[in-house]
Amino acid sequence: LPYAMNQAGLPLGLLLLVGVAVITADYSIILLIKGGNMSATSSYQALVRSAFGRPGFLLVSLLQFLYPFIAMVSYNMTVGDTLTKVFQRIPGVGPDHMLAERSVVISMATVLVTLPLSLPRHIGQLGKVLLTCIS
Repeated sequence: LPYAMNQAGLPLGLLLLVGVAVITADYSIILLIKGGNMSATSSYQALVRSAFGRPGFLLVSLLQFLYPFIAMVSYNMTVGDTLTKVFQRIPGVGPDHMLAERSVVISMATVLVTLPLSLPRHIGQLGKVLLTCIS
């Protein structure tokens, strides 16, 4: 990919990258819809189960849990690393202050941001919260 971008140049390389991404995503969605119609399933998990059986279903379920979990952990680690530096710039907050402790900042970010965002059963409820915060 870097070689192709180098040969095409930045503007054309970015255009080609976006074009290939759109074509690939479109083709993937078409394949998923056709597979769902052929197997008479309406969810990704059911499609995987019909194609790969119980082991495939268990694997996709595990991966669908691990991906967001790892993303949440990396988000919290990044927030903890970044906010400790930001908090130390506040007058009166030194390296020995509670807000300069990485574990405290990560815990606060988890309890105050990540946990409330992950509690609603349906993602549509987050839209209501967003609209309330904006107005």
